[in-house]
Amino acid sequence: MKPDAVERWAQLAYQYGPFFFSILFVMFVVRWAHKKYNEVSIRTAPPATDQERSVYKWEFIGCSVVGLLCVCVSIVWWWRHPPGIFLFRGLVQNLRPYEVLDTTNPEIYFRSVLRSPLKGEEQLRNERFIALRFDGPFTPSHSIPIEFSKGEGKRTPFEIPYTADEPEPTYVIEWNDQTQRNVLKRVGHKPSGSMLSPLVREAHAQQEVAPYAAASQSSSVQPPSAADDRCTTDIATLQDSSTDVGAKIAAADDLGQLDDARFRDCLSTRTKREPLLVTFIDLSRHDDPELASKSRGVLRRFDVDQYLIQQLSKPESAKAAEPILLRLDRNQAEAVLKRAGAEQSPSLKKLSGRLSAGDQTQMVRPSGSAKGDRYYVEATWDPKRQDVVDCLTRLFNAELISRRSLADEAALMSGRRERLVYWYDKEWAIAIANKVERCGGKASFVNPK
Repeated sequence: MKPDAVERWAQLAYQYGPFFFSILFVMFVVRWAHKKYNEVSIRTAPPATDQERSVYKWEFIGCSVVGLLCVCVSIVWWWRHPPGIFLFRGLVQNLRPYEVLDTTNPEIYFRSVLRSPLKGEEQLRNERFIALRFDGPFTPSHSIPIEFSKGEGKRTPFEIPYTADEPEPTYVIEWNDQTQRNVLKRVGHKPSGSMLSPLVREAHAQQEVAPYAAASQSSSVQPPSAADDRCTTDIATLQDSSTDVGAKIAAADDLGQLDDARFRDCLSTRTKREPLLVTFIDLSRHDDPELASKSRGVLRRFDVDQYLIQQLSKPESAKAAEPILLRLDRNQAEAVLKRAGAEQSPSLKKLSGRLSAGDQTQMVRPSGSAKGDRYYVEATWDPKRQDVVDCLTRLFNAELISRRSLADEAALMSGRRERLVYWYDKEWAIAIANKVERCGGKASFVNPK
């Protein structure tokens, strides 16, 4: 036999195991033994002796028994290790553009399925995954390793346990504020008798994009004397609207690791853009629950109320505390002014009156996207007031990216009473909100979900 043929037969024996030997004995060895026994049985010249017949007879029987045993072993082996490719399918739904799934297992594959966005809603997607096994079916002891991250943020590993109770189990990844971790939840599964609450989304008015603004670049930070480059870098990340959610979460975590003295010094920083406290107050209303939770934790550690009371009690620092105060919830801001002695101070009493009027607060609410934070402004107005409609028509035509003429803009505004606009720059959002107010409309910052 040629060496190539020997190698080929060896490969077949290794690949098919007991099946190969079953076929070898049944098709070749048993047939050969039967042929030899038959030749001896019918031979007449010279006639076969009884001893020869007995030898070939038992040789045939022995080969048949061995072939039968190989067939039995093959059946048992096949029953325990059925051939084929085994699949485990699943779905992770409602992922945002900056949320990423990955795996280190080369036998797990993902496919993105974009969802049709509602008005004012960012483009969500579902991720279908397929895990493959070639050496046997999945069992309850198997799990699928995946990794979840938000943009450039740290990776969170998850293990999806194999389940056979439905063809494609569905999961969501949510932030748990109590454990301060992202968790993987199965939708529709009842591990403790309660079903996961449905995800409800609110439809807002039509969203439109604002023009590019140069202010979206990173702000120039003036670091405090006691803070190091770590503080400077994190501030630049947090105040840059173009950085993704994951990078902002990492920066917030990084600042949280500073000792108390450097932490307070860093949080007291003012940049050319805004005080860092203002940045964290805005991020505490972020539509990403993890980033919002991390920001609230930073603010709790700093004790913003006590800081503002101290600043407002000094005439030289009261003016600097005003932009921070205006970012707070109105009830919280009024409580701070009361504790700071607004009744005794004419300047604080005047500021309290502005807060009570409700037209000075700036409740900015960032929304995460693949390109950084978006800032949505929802404008509402009385369509019966033609002067307000005309003013807003000119405003939107001048501020928004479009090729509409003023007449086209007027036709678009006809009969409407609300409009949702956004851009990737906080200063632009605040500016257009103020312009809407000056036109006679009402402006509010929203997370369109």
